[in-house]
Amino acid sequence: MKISVVVPVYNSERHLRAALDSVIGQTHAEWECICVDDGSTDGSGKMLDEYAAREPRMRVIHQANGGEGAARNTGMDAATGELVAFLDSDDAWHPETLRLVAETRLRIGADVIRYGWRAVAEHNGTFAPLSPNVAGSEVALSSRRESTIRFCALGAATVVSREACGKIRFTPLTQGADLVFVLECLLRARKVAYIDAPLLDYLTHPGQISRKVSKGLLVGSCGYIPEIVARCVRLGESGAAWADTRRYACDLAFRRLFGAWRLLPDVSEREEARRAFWAMMGRLADQRGFFCKRRSRIVKAACRRESSLLLRVAVVWPYRLERRFAR
Repeated sequence: MKISVVVPVYNSERHLRAALDSVIGQTHAEWECICVDDGSTDGSGKMLDEYAAREPRMRVIHQANGGEGAARNTGMDAATGELVAFLDSDDAWHPETLRLVAETRLRIGADVIRYGWRAVAEHNGTFAPLSPNVAGSEVALSSRRESTIRFCALGAATVVSREACGKIRFTPLTQGADLVFVLECLLRARKVAYIDAPLLDYLTHPGQISRKVSKGLLVGSCGYIPEIVARCVRLGESGAAWADTRRYACDLAFRRLFGAWRLLPDVSEREEARRAFWAMMGRLADQRGFFCKRRSRIVKAACRRESSLLLRVAVVWPYRLERRFAR
């Protein structure tokens, strides 16, 4: 079974070699690796060309900078495998990752395959041996108590069939585009499987966009939260999972985003992030079942007035108290 590996690359020279070596070191040999150089200004593009010259299964596409989602879309459009796997340029795979993915696809016929991962501060090139009985198992999303959002917490740890994803592509969201993409694929998937083993080293480092408080982070987060909530509604989650989805979204909205625009030094950026927050709250208030009817009316009134005080007193503080005593 041929698997297409899509690697978006932008100024990743420091960590790129570990990612590419982890693809070449796969025990499953039937793969193609499509590396999309998204306008890198460091030595990433040259390194990709050097790898492609030595490895015939590796292809490089150079394009102007358009963002990670655009780079992934370019790779997907060029893919020819039965499955499409995504690997970020600063992450690395266990050598058995693609073998287990292929076996899971053949045995279960899953259209979306998730696998476990571990966070690391630096790649050391070593993985613990896997148990011989590790295998993918089918997942019934409708009966899960855990929200689908948490199940898809790291969108990169996902493999999809080209047949199932069809024309689904990554949106231009600056935050959460991979999560939105996975949720959209789940809506079309006939079967979903999960491999319960740490097959990916997910690198955490200060240079990651998601670790910086910025206008892009705030506006992007305000954009993707209503998108994922709407898709979870369409997936028809169980009551427990839907409650978990609401907690996830409210934690982001009320504990990380509310008032965070005040930390931005630029006046115009503060204003843009503030408007994005109120637009997000309006969309959440319009989403049936997200708030109770009384709170939904209060949130809508706060949005019309853009009243931080009303939202804080009537919604944010009570929510924080509920979460505190729930522990």
